[in-house]
Amino acid sequence: MQEDQFNPEFEKRYVGAVARARALTAKLAGPSLAERFARLAAPARDQILAELTDVELARLRYDWGTWARPKQDPELPPHRIVFWLGGRGAGKTITAAQRLRRRVEQGARSIAIVGPTRVEIERYQIKGDGGADGILTVFPPNRTPEYKAHKAAVFFHRNDCPGCGSAETCGGAIGYVNSAEDPEFRGPNLDTVWGDEPAKWRYLSTIWHNIELATRLRGAIPLEIFLSATPLPLQLFREIIADEDTITILMPQDDNASNLDPTYLARMRRLYDGTRLGKQEREGEILTDNPDALFQASVLDFYRVESAPHLVEFATAVDPAIATNPGNDETGIIGGGRDAAGHIYITLDASSKSKSEVWGDDVIKSDSQNDGDAIVVERNRGGDLVAANVRAAKARKSGEIASKSLKIVEVLATKGKAIRAEPPATLTEKGFVHIVGRLPGLETQLTEWNPKLGGRSPNKLDAFVMLVWYLARLGDKEKPDYRAGFKGLPQASGALVDRPSLLTGLAAALPRSSWGSKL
Repeated sequence: MQEDQFNPEFEKRYVGAVARARALTAKLAGPSLAERFARLAAPARDQILAELTDVELARLRYDWGTWARPKQDPELPPHRIVFWLGGRGAGKTITAAQRLRRRVEQGARSIAIVGPTRVEIERYQIKGDGGADGILTVFPPNRTPEYKAHKAAVFFHRNDCPGCGSAETCGGAIGYVNSAEDPEFRGPNLDTVWGDEPAKWRYLSTIWHNIELATRLRGAIPLEIFLSATPLPLQLFREIIADEDTITILMPQDDNASNLDPTYLARMRRLYDGTRLGKQEREGEILTDNPDALFQASVLDFYRVESAPHLVEFATAVDPAIATNPGNDETGIIGGGRDAAGHIYITLDASSKSKSEVWGDDVIKSDSQNDGDAIVVERNRGGDLVAANVRAAKARKSGEIASKSLKIVEVLATKGKAIRAEPPATLTEKGFVHIVGRLPGLETQLTEWNPKLGGRSPNKLDAFVMLVWYLARLGDKEKPDYRAGFKGLPQASGALVDRPSLLTGLAAALPRSSWGSKL
């Protein structure tokens, strides 16, 4: 953990930087020229359009100054870093892609394009996700860059080139693709860096350190690092914001309302306005610790590691969704292990809203890739169904995976969700539980679920709690499920008919403090 955290002087700098960011954001608030044009009466719009030539109308498509809101295309004082923090759908990606275009047109030569994974870089930063917001779509047609996936590079035309046949041979700027899946950030000296969604970078601290080292020399134009991010309460984010060379701009979702589906926007307002998550997901604000949550973001960040030591045991915990409808919860699939000193490392979040056969394969994949020792399920939450589904997924495999024995451990939850989560929260507070890299979906559920409000706890959190209970041996000794002749889902479905009476008998027989299964 960085030394600055909990340092009063740092907190003073950070609070001051946030105040400056809010003041700048307020100063830049306002619609784009295109949005102002759309608000004119129809006769006035028609008159303006009639005065434009066909060439001028065609140029408007690629004139970012027409379409950008002031926050998206600001004139800034001298700086090193621009940090756009925005809610979902706020227009962060196109803002950064257009910033990169401007840098190329200003004479940038050596660019790094950094994202969480190669797939996400290609989909969002380079190609644009079904819209006009990627690097390949923001340039005019005769100057469209070329992406060479096998070379992990984007090639740009020279500024004095009218648009030759090949950008790769044109001699213009080169954008080097750097996936955050690899902690080693290598390349020539850079004059421009675009980092997208750094909260999802697995090796965030290492990659950020290497970016700083790769921007050490004076280039053809002044260096600029710009970040487009959904805010999460990470210490490194706070340090970047507090840096005197950083300009932070907040981008609420509502700023981009004219480009969003009105029904989606109305739903987001209904679900999140007035909530802590609404401040993060819609307003682009970095949250402080939630005092009502069992897990604190600052604590998770404090004990975070970027790689796990040798693990003497690995397990995957599964908390299934009740159904697979789009509006339902995910099936929680959390993997991790224990080292010889008893510390627990959470390495995997494979949760999804997939159908049972898909998430069953995901569990088997986690177990096989990590040479897992157990799959942990909850006895009184469809444990038989989970076990049957996992066994069915394994039966579809071949070779080494098919031959490996499958150990399924059932745990019986006899306490409320909040009570069961308290021991894992205590272990985390004392530094015995570590998140490896970044698992933003899991971390959000851990740090935002408020047990005081009641309601069902989210599935990622439940799977995490089961996993820690098992790896830390917090309950009675679990009994592995080695039953022979288990026939799968039909048998499990039939057995569920008697489940209420079975659970009633178990509740009477087991001590209230029990967690481990007595089956």
